[in-house]
Order: sequence, then structure tokens, then C-alpha cells
Amino acid sequence: LLVFSTGVAKKLNPEKTSADSLFMLGEKAYLNEEYRLSIYYLDYFVLNYPIRDEVTQAQYYLAYSYFNLKQFSQASVEFEFLYKQFPSSEYTEEAMIKAAQSTFEISEPYHREQVTTLDAERMAERFLEKYPNSQYASQARTLLQKVDDKLAMKELEAAKLYYKFKEYQAAIMSLEYILAEYPNARETNLETN
Repeated sequence: LLVFSTGVAKKLNPEKTSADSLFMLGEKAYLNEEYRLSIYYLDYFVLNYPIRDEVTQAQYYLAYSYFNLKQFSQASVEFEFLYKQFPSSEYTEEAMIKAAQSTFEISEPYHREQVTTLDAERMAERFLEKYPNSQYASQARTLLQKVDDKLAMKELEAAKLYYKFKEYQAAIMSLEYILAEYPNARETNLETN
């Protein structure tokens, strides 16, 4: 299906390619870990053939292609689209946790605002409420641990700043807050104990 000229594979124009061929090309590219090529074909397929039987599988491959390329912002969007548009598909649970993990990956470093980190936390908590016995529940709990570690680290930096400016009571209150709010935060608890 790929056209070869002078030994180099050329991409087929999606507009001139049948739906079956598009899906097949996108799937093959995904399975061969050619994620950019997979996106090229599957994005067109999903947008132009939304009622085809293969659309959920195509959306799954599309989301994972972005995830594997570490394009987490787009991966989050694609995984979220997958679980919201196809809530009864076999990929719903996995897509939901991958959307949360992708969101965490694009969150700011701990010393900046943590709005996106908190979004990832809400997504993981929602996942555990909806699917407490899922095979992906341990991934959700691991993600929540990472969120706690990051948020606790932010608070620890504030406590260190108070200490540096000899605001000892404020430093103590910050440390007590960390221990109460994030008892399982691994990295920070070593420093706060």
C-alpha cells in the first residue's frame, strides 16, 4: 500500500485512500512504533469515519501514539475523547487513567502553580471512585502518590523559606501541615521528620 520511489516510502494522501486502507496503514504504523505516521493516518480516519466499527481502536492507537511520543498534552485530549465518546468500550478504564497520567506529565514543576497537578489528582480520584477494583487501580494510586509527593515538596520549599527568614513558628506550622496533609509523601517526609 505504500508507494516506493527511489527506495523511500511515501505517505499516501488520506483523502484519496479508502477507510479500510487508512485504518490498516495507521494500525500497521502503530504496531511498528512509527507513531508519527500512525497519527497521520489515524487522525484523518477518526475525524472522517466516526461511525466505522474500527473507530474506537483507531482512537486508542491515536492516543497511545501521542503518549509514546511524549506529547502528553495531546495524549490527554485523545484519551479523554476516547473514554467520553466511547464510554462502553473495552478501552474506557485504561483511557481514563492514561488521561490522568498524561495530565500529570504536563503539570508544572513543584515550585510553580499546581493547577494541572490538581486536575490530575481529581482525575485519578474520579477513576478510583468509578472503578475501585479495576486492573488499573494500582496505577491510579501510584499517580496519587506522585501528586502528593509533588504537592508536599511545594509546601516543604515554603517551610524552608520561612526558616531562612527566621520565621520559625511559620516554618514549624508548615512542616506540621505537610505531615498531616501528606503522611505518605515519601521524599518530603524524610526531610520533615
